[in-house]
Amino acid sequence: MKQFLEKNKVLIIVFIIIIVILVALFWLYSLVAPDYRKSLYGNRLESIEKHKIKDDKINTIKKEVKSLDYVEKIDYNLKGKIMNFVIVVTKETSIQNSKKIGKDILEKLDANEKENYDIQVFLITKEENSSYPIIGYKHKTSDELVWTK
Repeated sequence: MKQFLEKNKVLIIVFIIIIVILVALFWLYSLVAPDYRKSLYGNRLESIEKHKIKDDKINTIKKEVKSLDYVEKIDYNLKGKIMNFVIVVTKETSIQNSKKIGKDILEKLDANEKENYDIQVFLITKEENSSYPIIGYKHKTSDELVWTK
C-alpha cells in the first residue's frame, strides 16, 4: 500500500483537488440556482388573499372605459400584485383625455385595493401617433398615476 501511495502521489493529489473543486462548484450552484419548489414571488403575495379584486369590479371598470367614444379596446390582466390595463384609443385622442381614463380607473378602486396593488395603465393607438404610447404607473404607496413623456 505504501508503495502504491508513493508511486501515484501526483495522481492522488490531482484526484483530491478535482473532488474539492467539484464539491465547491456544487455548493456555489446551490447558492445561486433558484429553488423551483418555492413561489416565484416569495412571500410578497401573502396579503393578496385578503385583498382580492372582484371580477365584477374589473368588468364594471372595463365597461365604463369602453363606453367612452375615443376608446377602441381595453384589456386587463393581473400579474402578482400588479394590475395592468392596456387601452387602445383612437389616433385623434388628446393626451389629457387619455390621462383622464387612468384617473377614472383609480376612482373606481377603493383605498384598500390601491394600497395593496401597483397599477399600470398603458395607452396606445392602432395607427402611428407621436404622442403614444404613454404609460401611467401608480405604486401602492403613492396616491396617483405618474405618466411617461
